[in-house]
Amino acid sequence: MGNKTSKKIAFFILFVYLVVSCKQSLFDVMTHNDKGYWSRYWTEDDPSGVILEYSKKDSTVKNLKEDWSLCFVNSIGDIYGIKFRITNDTIFHYVKIKDTGLILMWDTIPIVSYSKDTIVFTNKMSDTVIWHRIPNKIAKKYKPKPEAKKD
Repeated sequence: MGNKTSKKIAFFILFVYLVVSCKQSLFDVMTHNDKGYWSRYWTEDDPSGVILEYSKKDSTVKNLKEDWSLCFVNSIGDIYGIKFRITNDTIFHYVKIKDTGLILMWDTIPIVSYSKDTIVFTNKMSDTVIWHRIPNKIAKKYKPKPEAKKD
């Protein structure tokens, strides 16, 4: 094999490796470095839909408009937080009970496909649901302002 041929093969192997290694995992798509903001219904023209914040740092999910702990009426104890995990093309959402440490499954969503700005799921009724990424600078306008400390 000539020198040119071996250089071409080496370049081709390097190129294929770079293309394969540059493909982002769904976890990275969801979180976009530290946080990713997603919604099924929200648009700038109609900002009544819910924006969800997915955090890479601690795998938490937050609703930017309301306190989710109010959504879970539970006799066991207070909700500690909603977390997510991605395994085998499925997103698992689960909650932790503050006092007991008990983990309850909240939602299991099969993933059909994903790209940089859209994720396609199958919901419980077997419908196709598309979530769209909300740009960080827009989503941050809807984040609740931190309350001032009272002394």
